[in-house]
Amino acid sequence: MSSGPRIIGLDVLRALAIGGVVLSHGLVFLYPHVPALELGGIRLGLYHLGHSGYYGVELFFVLSGFLIGGLLLDIGPRLEHGRELARFYARRWFRTLPNYYLFLLVNLALIVWVFPQAVPWGRVGGYALFLQTFAQRKTFFFLESWSLCIEEWFYLLFPFGVWLVLRTGRKFGTAFLAVGISLYLGSTLGRLGYALNPANGWSEDLREIVLIRFDALMTGILAAWVCRRHPLAFARSPRAFALAGTALLIACYATLYWPDAQNQSLFDRTIRFNLVSLGFALLLPQAQRTLATRNRWFNASAGAIARWSYSMYLVHLPLHRLLRDRIFPMNQTSPLQGWASFAAFMVGTVAVSAAVYRWFERPTTRLRDRWT
Repeated sequence: MSSGPRIIGLDVLRALAIGGVVLSHGLVFLYPHVPALELGGIRLGLYHLGHSGYYGVELFFVLSGFLIGGLLLDIGPRLEHGRELARFYARRWFRTLPNYYLFLLVNLALIVWVFPQAVPWGRVGGYALFLQTFAQRKTFFFLESWSLCIEEWFYLLFPFGVWLVLRTGRKFGTAFLAVGISLYLGSTLGRLGYALNPANGWSEDLREIVLIRFDALMTGILAAWVCRRHPLAFARSPRAFALAGTALLIACYATLYWPDAQNQSLFDRTIRFNLVSLGFALLLPQAQRTLATRNRWFNASAGAIARWSYSMYLVHLPLHRLLRDRIFPMNQTSPLQGWASFAAFMVGTVAVSAAVYRWFERPTTRLRDRWT
């Protein structure tokens, strides 16, 4: 326990993000076994919670941008020196790469076990360099890795871009904003170009391609800039910002289920991504002000889930496939197997992630202090 109060708001947001992702996939086990509700002529089913996973990933993007923006603002003009840039990369990659490569091997082992004759070995190498969704979607396993590709290329390109601008003699603030705004506008306009091709699907292509998704992370980057450079404006009306963000997120979520839309309108395929990111960014001022509550169980739970969230993201789909295909193969026809698989999935994801965090993720992350 630290001597001062703990700011737990960001932990709560991170826990909500991973909770949405895990829940959206876990509910698949229950869809056939839970009837829909009729409310005022509107039929509501469990599947209406399915896009909580989409929202969870988008929230992770904004939080990552906010975190990395804060770290780079701490470094400031010193980033001009190559040693500082290299130190930043080393610390980030010690945090993210060991877990990624561990679960790359886990997912590869699973697909070899289930479909040994269907593995296109020539495409496996792209996963090692995060190229599977760089400019087009080329995933055939480890499907959740698309968001990690976006994150890793962001870690690489944004600091490098700031470093390049600094080398031209520009001030740090100018470099930070110039690169952030350029990546935001470039990816937004790029997504518009992709969206004009009807062959590009909303979920598989527009949501997952690296080059057209940096705007979500840049929203967090720009929020970090406002937080650090204009703290009074950032903290002036946190509740009002949070209410506005929540209203915007609810409105955007409703559009995911517009009748007969199937997320194919130009709004669905372009600007809605920007509005969802903005909605989550508006929650950040309130999150920054939220300290640890008097309920120690709540504080500990939110903090633990936040710490385990990266491992949970990597653990949950391999466990899902194992339960679905091997342990409870009748989960879609047997209510007993459906509920058993859902319970095993939710509990197992948390338990296995806690073990991975304790015995692998945390020890490998601690190595960065020795190497950097």
